[in-house]
Amino acid sequence: KYIKEHNSPIDFFTWHSYDNVEMTCEYAKFIEKTMNEFGYGHIETHLNEWNNARERHMQATGYASAGAMAMMIAMHDTPTDMLCYYDARYTSSLYCGFFDPMLGLPVSTYYAFQAYGELYALGQRVEASCELEDVYTMAATDGEKKIVIVSNYSHDTHKNLELNLDDSFSVYLIDENRYLMKTHYNPSKFQLRTNQIAVIKNY
Repeated sequence: KYIKEHNSPIDFFTWHSYDNVEMTCEYAKFIEKTMNEFGYGHIETHLNEWNNARERHMQATGYASAGAMAMMIAMHDTPTDMLCYYDARYTSSLYCGFFDPMLGLPVSTYYAFQAYGELYALGQRVEASCELEDVYTMAATDGEKKIVIVSNYSHDTHKNLELNLDDSFSVYLIDENRYLMKTHYNPSKFQLRTNQIAVIKNY
């Protein structure tokens, strides 16, 4: 309101969320509505701090990595232009979720971002949906390479997945013990554990 009344310059609007995926998406919708009401619907919005697992016992867990992946997938369908995970420093802070500060090695959330980076680099999002509760999915291709990512961000429920994929695809898993580990799973039908990510690709 102040910016509108004083015609102050504004290039983008930033906000933070340390809430869960569902609530963060609701915040994004509220921000879009408010920005439009004040005539700033054309301004970029940046979620420049987010982290779903900012407590010590959550770090390096499947909950952290599956939640990070679910957040990135879900936020694609909101008007938010940029997400900035907080954060990727190599330290023992409660917010630093990429590395084990004692061992100096990347943990499961790091590999969730690596997998998402693979998907993003292919350049073309293709339709992918799932009717299972707390399961988030996204797919992409560059015309030859194809990848599907599925995140089971549920607290206590394994999910039986059935996908329309042939045996040219392989299934890789990410959780607290598996860092993009290749499996012998049938890509068209397998069970995804609680707080586990499946990365299914044909290359």
